[in-house]
Amino acid sequence: MQGPKRENEADYTVVRLMHRSLRDDLHRLAELIGGLADTVDASAVPPVSTAVADAGETSWGTSEPGRRSEGPGGRSYRLPGRRPDPALMSRRRAEAVRDYVTLVCDEMDRHHYCAAQFLWPLIAESAGAAIDMRPYRENRELLTPILAGLRAAADQFTVDPESGAALLAALLRAVRDRVDQHIDHLDHDVLPLIARYVSVEDFAVAERQMCRTISFDRVPLVLPWAARLATREERHRLLREAGIGRRLLRVLSARAYVRLERRVFGPIAR
Repeated sequence: MQGPKRENEADYTVVRLMHRSLRDDLHRLAELIGGLADTVDASAVPPVSTAVADAGETSWGTSEPGRRSEGPGGRSYRLPGRRPDPALMSRRRAEAVRDYVTLVCDEMDRHHYCAAQFLWPLIAESAGAAIDMRPYRENRELLTPILAGLRAAADQFTVDPESGAALLAALLRAVRDRVDQHIDHLDHDVLPLIARYVSVEDFAVAERQMCRTISFDRVPLVLPWAARLATREERHRLLREAGIGRRLLRVLSARAYVRLERRVFGPIAR
């Protein structure tokens, strides 16, 4: 548990909430899609030969799994094809997963943009060579192509959730592990140095600038997403920094994120 904030200590609430939300969601998504991939893999059957497949439709066709069909020479074959279980992941829920993955990817991109635009110049001016940002930049460069692949895999997942689950799960795990490393580096190494070298006033200005990069059309998703793991005090701080217009919009459309989250993670989400 964090101790009480000193009077002359910068408030890192918004940064820490972003980190907490990213971590939590990447772990939840990796577990959800990884579980689907494992279920599909466990129920997989050997491919049907062309000769047998020609005798009757399988999977999404008209033949029921296990139906006997007549193949070449009049021999009877039991078709091993299975009809995919629609309860595994409906098209509507798969599209919600894509939208949620996109939300997380967009917030990672915004987070890095804000750091490069507002935070790192401030740190460089205040701390000089005291903070080595090379590990951060290298990790970001490695993450960029993985995020592009993750977005593409999420799009493909909506076309066929069963066949797309394995790739999406693998990419979610890769991003999860890199983000864990990145956040550990920031929380354990960078933030203490910011506290040492950057003034409270300068950091507060940078944090307000970062919060205001949330466009109005994204507020109904981003603010509830970032606030869902917050304490009452942290939520108050987040909304205060977002500005009155964004707070009002968030209140008027607060259900948008709740509906999306339930559709993705809810026990009976469809």
